[in-house]
Amino acid sequence: MIGLQLPLPQTLRPEKSETVGGRDDTFDKENLKKRLVDLKQKLIYATINFFYAQLVFLEAIVKLYMFLNTEVADIEWLDGVSGSSKEEGQEIHIPVSEVVYGAMLPADVQQAVEKKIEMALQDRVMEETKDKKNAVEAYVYDIRNKLHDKLFEFVTDSDREQLIAKLQEPEDWLYEDGEDEIKGVYVAKLYELKKQCDPIEQHYKEHSERCSFVGRLVERVNWFKQAAVGDPKYDHIDMSEKQKVLSECSKAENWLREAQQVQDGLPKHAEPVLLSADIRKREEAINMVCRPILSKPKPAPPKLVIPKKPASSAPASLGLIFVFLVLIHDAWNKFISD
Repeated sequence: MIGLQLPLPQTLRPEKSETVGGRDDTFDKENLKKRLVDLKQKLIYATINFFYAQLVFLEAIVKLYMFLNTEVADIEWLDGVSGSSKEEGQEIHIPVSEVVYGAMLPADVQQAVEKKIEMALQDRVMEETKDKKNAVEAYVYDIRNKLHDKLFEFVTDSDREQLIAKLQEPEDWLYEDGEDEIKGVYVAKLYELKKQCDPIEQHYKEHSERCSFVGRLVERVNWFKQAAVGDPKYDHIDMSEKQKVLSECSKAENWLREAQQVQDGLPKHAEPVLLSADIRKREEAINMVCRPILSKPKPAPPKLVIPKKPASSAPASLGLIFVFLVLIHDAWNKFISD
């Protein structure tokens, strides 16, 4: 085998330097190793660029070939058209189609869009299902705390114990069989719980709102009574109409008094007899009767008629006197002349 001694590249040649103690500090093994690695990387990059240039060149040749074939076909097709048509400027529709290399086909795009919509709907259903599950759990905790707090007086001791025991069942179910259910199951479970607990909360609501509704009705009755009896602003209204107002106010007061007596004798957990809706209806009924009567305007005051003065006869009297004096003057002048 014949060995060739190739000269080292310029990057691998050691720089001239003085040796100290018989040892060259510049041309050592580490420096030579680094330069060899650098040369290897440059050789790899050059090879890659070379092949890339070859690919670009081949692609250009393919595009040129396709373009030339297309032009030839168009020329052959145009040759079939009469010369007169070309000269007249007749429009020729050439079909053109766009092809994007690397892009998705329309069918694939449509399929991807449908898949995305399907996944979005699944995410929405999962989110709503999660919300309904959390709603069941939150309702169990909330109603249990209320039974020991503000709803304590509105349920009997035995009913309270039974209800608390029933609330434990859906709580255990959520962490066992109900861990992964559909949305409709959680909605039905929440409806079942509210069906048992809503009457108790309704009793508490009626008790809380009853005082304000009663106060409004009493205030309205007192205002109508005061307007019908002691307010001079309504003196123009006939007494029989005012009596209707007082009668309606008396009916409302009697109804409210009897209903309050019955309600005060019932425990808070019993079904109420004096409801806020009934008080509101009674207030609307008294307004419909009394307000139109008290809203009647005062009658308009009679118009002041000024009698016309008779026409003066002074001008006629003066005319007669003037004529009489003229006659006397003429008679006197005639008497003197005679």
